[in-house]
Amino acid sequence: MSYIQKGSELVLIGDVGDLGLGERFFTAADVRAALVKVGRNTRATARINSGGGSATEGAAVAAAFAAHPGKVTCVVEGVAASAASVAACGADRIEMALGAVWMLHEGSALTIGTVEDHQGALDGLEAVNAAMADLYARKSGIPVEAVRDMMERETWMTPDEACDAGFAEAIVGETEPRKPARFDYAARYQHAPAALLTRLPKAKVRRPEPPLIADDEPLDPAEIAELCAAAEQPALVAELIRAKVTLPQARARLDVIGDMTAMLTLSRGVIPPTLKAEMLSGKLTITQARERIFDAMAARSEDPDAAVDHHKRSNAGAADGRVLMKRSMEKMVAQKYGPDALKKKDTQQ
Repeated sequence: MSYIQKGSELVLIGDVGDLGLGERFFTAADVRAALVKVGRNTRATARINSGGGSATEGAAVAAAFAAHPGKVTCVVEGVAASAASVAACGADRIEMALGAVWMLHEGSALTIGTVEDHQGALDGLEAVNAAMADLYARKSGIPVEAVRDMMERETWMTPDEACDAGFAEAIVGETEPRKPARFDYAARYQHAPAALLTRLPKAKVRRPEPPLIADDEPLDPAEIAELCAAAEQPALVAELIRAKVTLPQARARLDVIGDMTAMLTLSRGVIPPTLKAEMLSGKLTITQARERIFDAMAARSEDPDAAVDHHKRSNAGAADGRVLMKRSMEKMVAQKYGPDALKKKDTQQ
């Protein structure tokens, strides 16, 4: 990730969303967490310098800005292109720094498969384009049809042009304009300005950069309540307040509960209520929970009353279903925690 939060100011640099490219990036979850630290009723300033990324992640960042009660001013420093300009549209006010550029265009995707697969991707792109056009139109006051024309042409704007079009409210001057964020502009965009084409991305090496947030300070109850609400886990508020958790501890706890919930969904009601309660209590690690679920599935397969359901399925069919569930859980655990999580026991909670 690549964002900085200090006081009421956020600095968002790099790709919008984790594209797996090893470059700097920021996500909607990062923005929500930073705004919690800013404070509900405090006006925030978000300084953005991004060549774009995931359109849906950009829309999620826009939603996070729009939901902040204290209002948000977004300052474009360098560039806000594609998904980054979508994200900025969620702010209450947009300012363009001297020398910055603004870009809007249509979404794109790569699909492999059948005609049905490609048609599904086409339908998805049309929905994304419609959603982006609506955001741009609401921000600028330009009719949606005109916005769609601008997106189709891939429209780049100077600060003056962005203000004239209604996307930005003001130009803020610096004696030395910020350099645009590194991004593969030539490969991603058809009409990128020549000045951007030299800002190539660095080598694709992941360098984890923790945000500049006071991670060692316990969160206050309001911050915990907001994090739990965003994660759809309101029942955890009291527990986390009692534990006086820090931001990393709260996010880790909510992340594990989310994974446990996903595993419960995959188990399709096979496990007993007592195990479900134990999983959601936080007393089990991911590996322990997975093993308990598999044990419960095995015990169920040995229960003669569970061998046949109201459709009178065969034991072989039930076994096939258990195998599929097991594979799904193993895939989820491996993707989230790496293949080693399937091979060895956890040593800590």
